[in-house]
Amino acid sequence: MPFPTPPPRAPTRAFTRQGKANTAGNGVDVLSLATSTASSTGTDGEYAASGWSPTDVPRLLGIPRRHG
Repeated sequence: MPFPTPPPRAPTRAFTRQGKANTAGNGVDVLSLATSTASSTGTDGEYAASGWSPTDVPRLLGIPRRHG
């Protein structure tokens, strides 16, 4: 019996998404992070072109920075 075909590899690029300020002006509007079109720039930016597969980096956490 032949071996099954392995599943396709996950993309290895990492992207950034910038959120919009919340109405109180002291944090990020979480809904602005839901889709790229809702973000402050309207698109996702590429952070790194390779080396970001789930096995290379199992978890990635982003924390918004405070401006001002």
